[in-house]
Amino acid sequence: MKIRSLIVCLVTAALPLAALAQAQVQTPAPAQAKSAKAAPAAKVKPKAKAAPTHTAPAKKPARPLVGFVTRVEAAIQQGCADAREIRQQAAKIGIPQGDIENLMITLLAPNEPTERACIPYALAWSPSRLGSTIAVLEPRDENDRYWVNVLRNKQNGGAESLRELLVADQWRDLMLPAHDFTNGGAETLRSLPYNLQWEATLLARRMLVDVDAATRYQFRLVLQKQSGEDYEKIAAIELLEQANGRLIDSAVWLDRENDVGAYFNAKGDNYERVFWESPVDYLRITRGIGRTTVTVKRRVAVPATAKKKKTFVNRSFRYRGNHVGIDFAIPVGEPVRAVADAVVVFTGVRGGYGNLIVLEHGKNYQTYYAHLSRFADGLSVGQKILRGEEIGYVGMTGMTTGPHLHFEIRRDREYFDPLAKQNNMALWNLYPEEHARLLIKMMALNVTRAGPLPPAALGGTQK
Repeated sequence: MKIRSLIVCLVTAALPLAALAQAQVQTPAPAQAKSAKAAPAAKVKPKAKAAPTHTAPAKKPARPLVGFVTRVEAAIQQGCADAREIRQQAAKIGIPQGDIENLMITLLAPNEPTERACIPYALAWSPSRLGSTIAVLEPRDENDRYWVNVLRNKQNGGAESLRELLVADQWRDLMLPAHDFTNGGAETLRSLPYNLQWEATLLARRMLVDVDAATRYQFRLVLQKQSGEDYEKIAAIELLEQANGRLIDSAVWLDRENDVGAYFNAKGDNYERVFWESPVDYLRITRGIGRTTVTVKRRVAVPATAKKKKTFVNRSFRYRGNHVGIDFAIPVGEPVRAVADAVVVFTGVRGGYGNLIVLEHGKNYQTYYAHLSRFADGLSVGQKILRGEEIGYVGMTGMTTGPHLHFEIRRDREYFDPLAKQNNMALWNLYPEEHARLLIKMMALNVTRAGPLPPAALGGTQK
């Protein structure tokens, strides 16, 4: 469906979250607009002082945020190698030689060849090598369990060691042909809650961008029951070759105890950005963040004179300001989805925003969804929302001349442009202290790719 109307969104001022319940969003006043078709100037007496063009100076636009934080570079490598190669890889990322040898003693039994042909391992490192981590899988023990040995480079030059039992608690696998994500989905995918369908589809399509033919691949979707909850979430999604099961790409969910979680792939890149720039299945983006000038046509009254009655004419008014969100062109009534797990902190009508929803995602991250035609049934302040859930429907309420969604990301009142590739959110970074948890989860995925972990593997940690 083509959108033929000119879509105009005039939400230009930063709105403090605390003031949402009390203050209206400020929209440009007619006195601040210049008429594009001005009426002929009236004759004035000589030396008369001309009236000012504006009754008040324009407000200084809100300062756009260049990026929340600097990107933290991280790289991941995984594979299977002999003991000599493991030693070399550990030394490259700064693990002390003595700690490497202690690791080898743990890995190789006294009666085992010193150069075992294939030892599964995974590495995570940064350019500074500080916090770089290696995880190595031990052979299955006498109780049919798998242990992972982890060494992490410390600032003082030593290495922190950790030995953890692999677990895949309440994991459930679904195998889906890759072409199911390009042609509307199969019966298996449609059996999932719609928010999980949406989440899996965005990740799958992102991975398929770099492959040649979808028919050669399949996806492994790993679902995990949340502790104390009655719903599942995606623990990981893996792109595999159908012929040999080789791992091509993956997105692994890293949960954070006191922060917003994120997806990372097997190379250390984040897969979160795709969600934070996709609240709707949009036709096109009509406007992004930055300085803008828009023209709006309005029907205005022409006062009556001695010879003419009062009439109405169409006039064009030009507005200049700083557009602080992204406008997605999409027909009225299309669903709008939460870009991440959140709590609803505002629903209602607010000035130029029209029908507005504000979600709080934790750590002072908020997202704004404006110009909605209506809200999802039962949506209320304080309600917990899962990523991908429908929260409202596209409309053209408030200050706009065409149907679209106005979308904003903010933190501490500062707004953020997710479409600018140089911009980076803190939650998209993989930090050195998180390397071990991600590598251990990747090891569990590798082991369970051939089948579930045995029931005996029920967790434990040794330091």
